[in-house]
Amino acid sequence: MKRKIAVVISARASYAKFKSLLRHLKRDKKCDLKVIAAASMNSLKYGLASDIVEKDGFEIDYRVESLTENDSLFGSAKTASATLNDCAIIFSQEKPDIVVVMGDRYEVLPISIASSYQNITLAHIQGGEVTGNIDEKVRHAITKLADYHFVSNELARENVYQMGEDKETIFNVGCPSIDIAKEILERGNIKLNKLVTGVGKDLDFNSEFNVVMFHPETEFLRDIPSNIKHLTNILSDSDIPTVWFWPNSDPGNEIITKEIRAKREAGLLKNCLFVKTLNPSIFLYLLSKANCLIGNSSAGIRESNFLGLPVINIGRRQEGRERGENVIDWNFDSEESLLELISKFPKNDFSSGNVYGVGDAGKQISKILMEVELISSKRFQKRPLAE
Repeated sequence: MKRKIAVVISARASYAKFKSLLRHLKRDKKCDLKVIAAASMNSLKYGLASDIVEKDGFEIDYRVESLTENDSLFGSAKTASATLNDCAIIFSQEKPDIVVVMGDRYEVLPISIASSYQNITLAHIQGGEVTGNIDEKVRHAITKLADYHFVSNELARENVYQMGEDKETIFNVGCPSIDIAKEILERGNIKLNKLVTGVGKDLDFNSEFNVVMFHPETEFLRDIPSNIKHLTNILSDSDIPTVWFWPNSDPGNEIITKEIRAKREAGLLKNCLFVKTLNPSIFLYLLSKANCLIGNSSAGIRESNFLGLPVINIGRRQEGRERGENVIDWNFDSEESLLELISKFPKNDFSSGNVYGVGDAGKQISKILMEVELISSKRFQKRPLAE
């Protein structure tokens, strides 16, 4: 009998981390793979990432249209509610053996609830990490709902273990998006000019360019207007061509996009090409060729470490997440000039790091998912208190 595994992709960034796993599960003749695209994956505003999944050869069995176009904390709660309702119905109908979720976005928690409350084995990828934002609460809540844990490094494994999870259910496999990064580096030259499209300046990707990825800090919504104004002012003064990715669907994203539009209408940010989304392979190849990544995306912490890309990490969103020497932190109240940092820091030469794995996570996760016992209950494993 085939093992039915439902993989739920709820955001464009998550697909980069799911891609190699999906490929291995699809190849396994004993796996009945079901792919569910939820929330912002189906939104034109965020690049309709579900279409990218299909173009890569994966059939989407269900599209959960649950994203509430309301740029507020209330909107996040409504999206979570709709996602829970729709995924509960799908799981009830499909009765998968295992549901697989990724990361720490707010809409992943209701997916996990829909699985756990129907006694379906839940596998969670990328638990145990520490960051800022609401993601911190969501990630650890999912860990307590999950039956199996696929973590990205040893520190994350220790954290999940310390949360009372059975060590036999925790697997340190690395980050699956490193699999794609490794393939990209081995593949070689890709012509980016026709593949990286958006609004703004036409860039020459054979010359120096930076990448900006700046998302809302949901715990500090009041700071977003001044912070994005500050950042756009600084980058308007930079003469380095820049690929600027549209922010994710977290509350506060419209504050960011509104300021970007205002600057563009005022004739500023002339050196920027604004992009909604890219195929994960193209995105990671773009990063591998970039001069520097500026912003607060986890891509600056994970994939950039493997790629040896200099990263200027801004603010508190990634605070606490393990990183390599290729990352330097900068805050909006820092005395050091960001513009000066942009010109100096990328001159450092960083080698490829392995903080988040070596590029074989998808294969490992697939094999384990096809072999593990199907469980849906667990008991807290008490640990000695630290003195």
